[in-house]
Amino acid sequence: MRYIILFFLIFNVIEVQAKTLSDIESLKAYTLMKCLQYNQSDLVSGKDFSYYSFEFVKNERLEFEEIHLIDNYVYERVKNYHKNEIFVKNDVSPKKGNDLFYQCYLFSQSKDLNKIIKKIY
Repeated sequence: MRYIILFFLIFNVIEVQAKTLSDIESLKAYTLMKCLQYNQSDLVSGKDFSYYSFEFVKNERLEFEEIHLIDNYVYERVKNYHKNEIFVKNDVSPKKGNDLFYQCYLFSQSKDLNKIIKKIY
């Protein structure tokens, strides 16, 4: 329950601040939000995932295909993670135990995600 509340708080803050964040910061914030969402709900399908991400980013310089590229990466990496598992994928390795928010934050800062973002810009 606390993660669901945390998710909505983060989403609202990110949505308000998205206009002042750089494009890269916005995508990283979005990735963090999606990571938390995927760990809390099975209701979002892969198809809906791309649609809502496009609505969230609202960046005229990003094409739908570019958003979809980020989405596919996040979806594939996060879909099999569970709240009680530790992230050990690539460079995402939590040092503070098994805290979901901290794991998702590390995921949003990962080298793999940065490589994809650099391809877009």
